[in-house]
Amino acid sequence: MVRYDYLVWRGYFDDLIAVTTTACAIAHQAGAIAAEAGAWNNLGIALNGASRYAEALAAYERALALFASLDDHNERGKALNGKGSALHDSGKPAEALLIHQEALAIQRAVGDLCEQAAVLNNLSLDHQELENYAEACATAEEAASLFQRLGDPTNEANALCAAAFALQASGRPEAAQAACQRAVEASRAVGSPLVEAAILLTCTQLDDLSPQQQLGLLHDRVTS
Repeated sequence: MVRYDYLVWRGYFDDLIAVTTTACAIAHQAGAIAAEAGAWNNLGIALNGASRYAEALAAYERALALFASLDDHNERGKALNGKGSALHDSGKPAEALLIHQEALAIQRAVGDLCEQAAVLNNLSLDHQELENYAEACATAEEAASLFQRLGDPTNEANALCAAAFALQASGRPEAAQAACQRAVEASRAVGSPLVEAAILLTCTQLDDLSPQQQLGLLHDRVTS
């Protein structure tokens, strides 16, 4: 698991695909259904990261079938969330929306707040792509609220950034800037300069500025 997380973090998707493909084969040969299902889900994540969307969707389908055979609703909901992300990333936000809604219903029934927040954040991105800006704002705000309850300021800040972009797209620049300020405040609670800088940089993208102007605004916000 440590190696897998490291490869995800570094973005070594070719290595991830090799590792998880091997894991799928070993688990299948051993008859370890739960392990095989998890391996197929991880393979879906790796393939999606490598932009191999058709293969990612096929991997997620294998994981979903195995989790269903185990009546493991929580893990099936996670796999659906991954499948929805692959659909979104492959340019199919309407299909992604339906899958993410199904995943959210499962996680609400299970009571997994962390997974609910993750799915809500993805739903916000689907709605924004479909220009459903009110729904995008609402789902991003709900995700941010859950992440705050869970003590996860990094993802709270990311969700607030998603809300800010939806607000900006809907013609509410002042509300978008307010959401960005809340995102910055949440990022500062992390205590990591890298996280704060990433959120600040994301917020500067709301403004129609040149790269040089963005850097200047970023500097002003860091020193304010």
